[in-house]
Amino acid sequence: MGNDELTPFLDGLATAKADVADATQWMMMNGFGNPDNAGAGSMDYLHLFALLCLAYGWAQLAKAAIARRKDGAKDPFFENKLTTGRFFLTRILPDGKANLAKLKSGAEPLMALPAEAF
Repeated sequence: MGNDELTPFLDGLATAKADVADATQWMMMNGFGNPDNAGAGSMDYLHLFALLCLAYGWAQLAKAAIARRKDGAKDPFFENKLTTGRFFLTRILPDGKANLAKLKSGAEPLMALPAEAF
C-alpha cells in the first residue's frame, strides 16, 4: 500500500521535472536567437522550477509520512501531511502546464504593442 500511496507523488515529481526540462530546452532553442523570448518566459520558468522544488519536497514528506504510519504512528499529523500533499498534486502542480504553455508562446504577444502605446 505504501508504494501505491507514494506513486502519485513520484509521478507529480516526474511531470514537474519533464516540464522544466522542456522549458529549458525551449529557452535554449529560442532565447539565444531572440533575447526577448528569454525575458518573456523568465517568470514562467521560475514558476516551473518552484513547482519542481515543491514537488520534490512533497515527495519527500509523503515518503516520510508513509514510513511513519507503517511503523505504527497514530498521530493524525502524518495523515494530514498526505492530505495536504494530495491537494498540492491536484490543485497546484497542474499550474505548471499553464506556465509551460505561456513560456512557449514566446515574446511576440508581449512585444506586439509599440513603446508609444504605453
